[in-house]
Amino acid sequence: MSDHTQDDLGKSKSQVKRDMIALRRLGERLIELSFEQLNTLSMDDQLKEAVIEAKQMSRGRARKRQIQYIGKLMRSVDVDTIKTAIEKFDSSSRLHAQQFHKLERIRTGLMQDDSETIDELFAQHTSIDRQHLHQMIRKAQKERDADLSDSTHYRKLFRYLRSLQEEEPF
Repeated sequence: MSDHTQDDLGKSKSQVKRDMIALRRLGERLIELSFEQLNTLSMDDQLKEAVIEAKQMSRGRARKRQIQYIGKLMRSVDVDTIKTAIEKFDSSSRLHAQQFHKLERIRTGLMQDDSETIDELFAQHTSIDRQHLHQMIRKAQKERDADLSDSTHYRKLFRYLRSLQEEEPF
């Protein structure tokens, strides 16, 4: 009973097991993150070291034991902040998809010279270099009009919008 926390005493054995499985799955998702993403998370040093060690292991029993150990360590940390951070990084998450689609809508509006989109963008991001943005839009429009298979400027415009979003969300 020493491995269980005070909260576990009121729970059924099945619920405690489900909670531990959920923590292990969350630990597996932590292992899937890149080293840069891991470094941005605020977590216990011991947990971070365990995750890094698990990332270096090949498939097998040792890795499974390490994942169980990560799950055990996660019992004593705030998993909600870790879940939120993983959702932020998870490319299949709903939040990421919503942000991606919003950026696509903004880019489409810019490409169509939608004055409402342009005004909204300038209002939200006062530090935008207007000349640079208009230049990027013109180059992307030329690419589109010329039906070039290379859409370099179109992608650059998207990356620029994403960098603006990272500085200050839309």
